[in-house]
Amino acid sequence: MCVCCRSVEPLFESSRFDDGLRQLIRSTFPEFYPQAPAPQPEPGPHPSVPEDNDVIITSSDKGAEGGSTEKPVVIVSDEEEEEERQGVQGEDLEIIGAFSGDEEGKEGEPHGGSSQGFVAIAEISPEPVEEGVEGVDGEVEMGGEEEDRLCLLPESIRETLLSLLLDNEGVVQPAILDEVVQMIREKRSVLGEEGMSVVGGLVARALEQDFATGFRPEDTLSLRESERPSMALCKCASEDESALALLVSLSDHEPSTGYFLLMFLLHHYRDQLSKYKDFTSQCAIHPTLISALVADLKECVEKESSLFFDSLPLIYKEFAVELKHCEELLSVIVANIDPAHLQILMQQLMVRDFAIFGNDKAGIEHLIESSLGLDSFEQFCVWQLLCAEGPDASLVIPAIGKFDAQEHHEALSGAILFLRAEASGLLGVSELFSLPLRHSGLVTAAGSRWINAKPSKYAKYLSHFLDKSGKDTLSLTLTHLQNLLQYLKGNALFEAADGAVAKALCKLFSADKYYRERRRGVAHPLLVLARDLCRLSPPNPPPRREE
Repeated sequence: MCVCCRSVEPLFESSRFDDGLRQLIRSTFPEFYPQAPAPQPEPGPHPSVPEDNDVIITSSDKGAEGGSTEKPVVIVSDEEEEEERQGVQGEDLEIIGAFSGDEEGKEGEPHGGSSQGFVAIAEISPEPVEEGVEGVDGEVEMGGEEEDRLCLLPESIRETLLSLLLDNEGVVQPAILDEVVQMIREKRSVLGEEGMSVVGGLVARALEQDFATGFRPEDTLSLRESERPSMALCKCASEDESALALLVSLSDHEPSTGYFLLMFLLHHYRDQLSKYKDFTSQCAIHPTLISALVADLKECVEKESSLFFDSLPLIYKEFAVELKHCEELLSVIVANIDPAHLQILMQQLMVRDFAIFGNDKAGIEHLIESSLGLDSFEQFCVWQLLCAEGPDASLVIPAIGKFDAQEHHEALSGAILFLRAEASGLLGVSELFSLPLRHSGLVTAAGSRWINAKPSKYAKYLSHFLDKSGKDTLSLTLTHLQNLLQYLKGNALFEAADGAVAKALCKLFSADKYYRERRRGVAHPLLVLARDLCRLSPPNPPPRREE
């Protein structure tokens, strides 16, 4: 049975159906209900009534005088409604549904005001379609400003650029990029700065998916057989200035461009690494090579942390001069490192694969001081890396002297672990015993470990230091030595090296000075300390002259 002749008797059984409307429909359309009596229909046109799951779609056109005319009514089922919506365009449509007369609408007004009991549910209008710039094989959507800028370019250039965006599979062939590079080579003067910006924006859009894939060194191992467009462009930039200019324009729209070029050259064309420096010199965003390098490495570690940490040895080797004393990169490392990468990095530092801190006293001091504002874990990582690299203690101790014992607990903890390693010479001992008294605990811990391990070696170093000590440092040195006594093994320090330390202490006070102080009835406090440390009797006094 067709839709128009289907019985709607089940609709009348619903308790929600309005009684008045039910009677009106029965009396108006008796042919739908053979079981009911067929009264004489009332004069005048009446709309057709849908089934419970059907809707009526009517179309209205406004006349020239402001009136309206109704078009023929079409009754469709739920399954036909979707097809009808998609098929009708260009006209305003009203979807009419059947409701009970006592239901209320969204605004609180009753729907039952119509004598037929029908209510308009929604009005559908075709959505406006933005005009695009017509390309070679189709149409590309873009904003008005970008469209205006693109239209300023010559038609041949515009067609080549738009062909980048019209691939149905979303894959840009390297051959098309070669055409773009060739176009830039020939017409760069015509394009100008603004034109190059447009070119860079379109290329960035075309390579967006490729850049999102990330840099994988293995993708460039067989460049001739299979090239990703981003890799192909980086390869071309290592050989062609026009391709490098395209990368510069691309970097304004795609932040990953810089680190892609850097990693590509590091892993496969290291002899062409100067091209990266040329690239950064042309980028207006970062004024210096070091700022551009750090910014690109930040972008790299945010998107591909493993690639960043795996490439650090190469980066520090190739940019050793630029990264010297670079606290920004050190902060990037410790802010993003995890225990797994920390372990690997420490191993590489221990085998001297590369260096972060170097052997410059001022540089190490600068890096340590810059790390004092980091959080606890980051400071822990700084000292772990420093211990793994293992510069001489004499290069690190001066920085320790600037720590505040009440504020820099993380740094002091790291310093204690670092000073487990013995100083290599006299300078390390001199720096240790010159630390202020607020670090006496650290001096005692490190000094006792060094002296107990190699008493003869450090007895010589300490005796030389005492020989050169002046009045200003003597009291501090003797105080540190007195604190050490309780942690040393017997009298090893004073017996080692033929009593070099004891001799140096006795030499500090001449007999004349000793007795001169004694005649005044005051024993010199430094002499008392020296006697206790040397455990020697005071020297025999010279004979007094008879007056």
